This record gives sequence, C-alpha cells and structure tokens, in this order.
Amino acid sequence: MTYCCEQVARQLQHTCEAHSDLRDCPDSLVIHLQDTGQFGLRVHDGGSSFITIRHCPWCGTDLLERVSNRERREDWSLQRLARPDSRRLDRVRGSSR
Repeated sequence: MTYCCEQVARQLQHTCEAHSDLRDCPDSLVIHLQDTGQFGLRVHDGGSSFITIRHCPWCGTDLLERVSNRERREDWSLQRLARPDSRRLDRVRGSSR
C-alpha cells in the first residue's frame, strides 16, 4: 500500500512486542480495514472501537484518494475473479442438459 506520509506508514506498520493484539497497545493509533478500505483512529477503551477518518491527521491528505491506481486495478481483478462468469456457466449448464 502507498502511504501519504511517514507517520501513517509508521502507524500502519506498527508492531508491538508487549501487546500481541494492537487494540491493547497504546502506541497503535491508526487502523486500516482492508476489506472496507476504511481508516480510523483507535478508541482505547478495551474494545475494538475506532473513529472513522477520511483525512490523515498529520498531513491532511485524503486517505481514500491515496489508494494507487495499481491497487485499484488489483482489487478490481480480484473482485472479477471472485464473481462467476455467467456466460461460462451458461455454456457449462447447456452442455450438461
């Protein structure tokens, strides 16, 4: 993934020797959900809560615009592979009748 600034990169690549779950680590501030594309600030209340953000708290960059074209193409390709090709399915169904 391409990051907007060094601080976000540091946060999203953060690992902690003292906390196996980053939700418990007070140094882990930013979260990125790969499945939804959301970015957020962790709420350290003992749970998994976070506040969704769109802009980087350090440099102000629109985080959703930072996804590179290459990553968008990869996501599109993966989604396309996950969907069955209806024409191919029709051919398979037609040949078994």
